[in-house]
Amino acid sequence: MLNKKYYTINEVTTFCKIHSHQLRYIEKRFSNFVILKIKGRRYYTNENIEFIKLNLHLTKIQSQEALPNSYEMLKKIDNLIYKFYQVKMNLCLTN
Repeated sequence: MLNKKYYTINEVTTFCKIHSHQLRYIEKRFSNFVILKIKGRRYYTNENIEFIKLNLHLTKIQSQEALPNSYEMLKKIDNLIYKFYQVKMNLCLTN
């Protein structure tokens, strides 16, 4: 790691090997995670980077847990759409 006082979002995502949206999620997820914002730009300290590395596994586990729920919801939506078209086709055939 470089010996700087503050790092940009691009530098942090490179150090931690994560995407910027994951970094923003960590900011929202952990209330004790405080960063410096100047004119709308985010700046991170060495402590922030260490915190991210220590807690990264938690956010990965939570995002993996969310996937099955999302997948199940999409399956239900697909089934409802299929049933809707079946009903629609039956109505068209009977008229």
